Amino acid sequence: MASWQRGNFVAGYSEKFAKGLYHDAVHERPDLVVAMNPGFASEPTLWWPTLHYLSSHGIPILGTGYGNDAMTLYRYDSAVTIDEGARSAHFPGALRRKSMKNIYSKDSEASFHVENYVSERGNKVRVYQPFERDMKNHRGSVVCKERPQNERKGPTCGDGAGTSYMAQMVGYGMPLNSWNPFVYCDRVKDLDCTSNGMLFVLTTEASKIAASASPPSSLFRKLLLDELKCESSEAKLSKLSCARGLVQKTATFSATHIDKAMSFDEATHIDEAAEFFMRQCK
Repeated sequence: MASWQRGNFVAGYSEKFAKGLYHDAVHERPDLVVAMNPGFASEPTLWWPTLHYLSSHGIPILGTGYGNDAMTLYRYDSAVTIDEGARSAHFPGALRRKSMKNIYSKDSEASFHVENYVSERGNKVRVYQPFERDMKNHRGSVVCKERPQNERKGPTCGDGAGTSYMAQMVGYGMPLNSWNPFVYCDRVKDLDCTSNGMLFVLTTEASKIAASASPPSSLFRKLLLDELKCESSEAKLSKLSCARGLVQKTATFSATHIDKAMSFDEATHIDEAAEFFMRQCK
């Protein structure tokens, strides 16, 4: 296991990096775990031991996941800088709208209203609003989703439902599942900013903690069948019944007992497994 630290931080703060699965590589017991787009439901059998370890020790998790395109994006010019000494940002003051137009992002397959503003100091700010949003009310406050509905019912589609399902299975509650106000964009020019659009908090529920550190034998199969149902486009619908049948016939899904025809990723990652079974169907 390789680990290292990089310094020159403020007093009391340090960083250490470790290679390996969290429950194997980290031996300290933290007060809080921050998980940036971990994809708990995307690799459920790999994440289960870690989530079980954390829930068993009552450790809360603050994390992000894929959101949707219905978010407001702000792009500031280079005049907006961070004052490292004061640990604060200098943002423009009052804004005056200069123009507005509509654009289509091919990468995110979404249309946006684009508003151009100029601040009282001359700084330029560009605001992107989803095309389908009611522009009269787009500046209203966002209501957090507290205590999401039980995701064990029905298919678990997307990061929100998948994270909630994994949390409930292992013994976590999800008191917060909302917009992330501090999204980053993977590809700014294409407005591809959804990879951490969701913000969630997991807290332990002692009476519901899973008994075993090993994932249930049905876990991967359930999430894989859901993925096939949720993500099948019209072009793939003809293969859906065949693929689901092959999944049902597969004896086991395990990172330690992998079917010879499957790669490690195909046996542990839900998306890769779905593509694998789709390819087997003509």
